[in-house]
Amino acid sequence: LAYLTLDGLVSSIGAAGDGFCNACLTGDYPTEIPQEIPVSLGGPNGSAGAVNTDGQLAIDGDVSSGDSTLGGKAHHG
Repeated sequence: LAYLTLDGLVSSIGAAGDGFCNACLTGDYPTEIPQEIPVSLGGPNGSAGAVNTDGQLAIDGDVSSGDSTLGGKAHHG
């Protein structure tokens, strides 16, 4: 697919064009991906954990004391 222009690729998959997010085609994402994801308590799915950027569940420290970290790095927000 590297030989196709972006316009050619978009038209070949039948995408809408204007307003179409092409980040998965170009690798140019409009939003920075965070390195740390904060632990959320009582989220919509009731979990007390978060998934780090490696795709693994990560809770280090005592959640009740506010000392929750991801990947060994404290999130100070």
